[in-house]
Amino acid sequence: MLFDSYFEAILMSSPGNWTHLEGEPLYNYTAPAGETLTLYSFRPNLAIAVVIGPVCNPNFQEPWTLQFPDQNAVSEYLSFFYSGSLIYRDIVVSVDGHRAILPIPDPQNHSVPRHLSRLLRILSACWQPAGVYDGYIQRASIVESDDRWPA
Repeated sequence: MLFDSYFEAILMSSPGNWTHLEGEPLYNYTAPAGETLTLYSFRPNLAIAVVIGPVCNPNFQEPWTLQFPDQNAVSEYLSFFYSGSLIYRDIVVSVDGHRAILPIPDPQNHSVPRHLSRLLRILSACWQPAGVYDGYIQRASIVESDDRWPA
């Protein structure tokens, strides 16, 4: 499978295409003590998996993360696997006491790539009612851009 085909498949998916599991260890991937990993397995092609975690920065703070009732935010790795191999990694932020996972906006125009936002919207809908992700994006004043992702 080509890199672009991998991301095309997941960006065209829906929440029903994913199995969502939390725990540790997952997918030959062990979290540091006290941390939980979240695994998303892609049902149409089980060679594809996405893992959120472990934590990069336990005290992530930018003005947009303070727009939520619980101002605790942490940055976490967003890792993409194919047949057990890590093929791409990004960083996202868990906000409002782990109630939502959001992309990190560009500090100059507060935008995020549309494809990254779409993927996080899909994954969020695996464990939250539809629309919750969009509410968090609005509250954080994040806008979507046509910037290429993954870079």
